[in-house]
Amino acid sequence: MATWRTSTQTLVPLCFLLLTKVNFLEAAESNTRFQNVACIERERNALLEFRKGLKDPSGWLSSWVGKDCCNWMGANCSNTTGNVVVLHLKTMDYCCSMGHSEAFNRGTCLSGTLSPSLLNLTYLSYLDLSGNNFQGIPIPEFIGSLKTLRYLDLSHAAFIAGLLVSLLCNILTLVS
Repeated sequence: MATWRTSTQTLVPLCFLLLTKVNFLEAAESNTRFQNVACIERERNALLEFRKGLKDPSGWLSSWVGKDCCNWMGANCSNTTGNVVVLHLKTMDYCCSMGHSEAFNRGTCLSGTLSPSLLNLTYLSYLDLSGNNFQGIPIPEFIGSLKTLRYLDLSHAAFIAGLLVSLLCNILTLVS
């Protein structure tokens, strides 16, 4: 009898968790399946202008075609407004020019210049360009004018500020 009670006490919460997970997954799927909101034309044009300044040897941004930028690789839009809210362009390979990694040698990193056309993404809250190779260019000043930006990752992207910080860290390590 005690074994039955213990099994029941374990099984009931487990079933509850399983049902909760199934309901959550169905709700998440229904939110994406019935999304009828398309990318805003001004923001699509801003992304296309941004892409012009980038070198993309791996063709990672080749999905950036068509009218709906909400379906482009690395771009996510608000389900209700169609505004671009996320640009997730982190390279999966480590591409820093300092180490000349295998990814750098294969040319899979984004590089080039960053266009101020990003300022036209008025609801952009997340920007990740980490792991790319911007070959020592300065971090553009306009980045500081992205008013709705809440997350910014430029780490390991070979911007000049990153190189200076790395150099200072190395000097401090040698001194101490």
